[in-house]
Amino acid sequence: MRIRLVVLAAALVALAPLAGPAQEKKGKGPYPGKATWDVKEFNRLFRVVSTSYDDKAKQVTWRLELRNGARTLDFTNELNARPFVFLVYDDDMKELARARLDAKSFKGIPRERIMKPGTKLEAVLDAPPEVDKAAKVVLKRGKPD
Repeated sequence: MRIRLVVLAAALVALAPLAGPAQEKKGKGPYPGKATWDVKEFNRLFRVVSTSYDDKAKQVTWRLELRNGARTLDFTNELNARPFVFLVYDDDMKELARARLDAKSFKGIPRERIMKPGTKLEAVLDAPPEVDKAAKVVLKRGKPD
């Protein structure tokens, strides 16, 4: 029994560098500039499948899957009433810019009345120029003050 635990512990230690520190990678990734991106707010409605940045178009694209089903009309109305808002901050946490994602920013919204769990969507953000000077970008829901 002890040998199995030692072997398991050794395997976990050996694999740990491959996984990397999850918290550090969460904010970083395929984003413009050197800012840390906090997009945890997406997790309330979606599972983030992938993120990419097109440097020529200056657009960040998230491939998302809907966590729970919803009426399509309710979903789009809610996105328009309470859009996702990216707040761009400098080193002193002074707001440099805001960018929003409403229903028009989402591709793949079905025409059916009901959106099933797992529905695949894409959210496309036109990155504001201030992102290049930003230290942090935070995603909020609604119209933050």
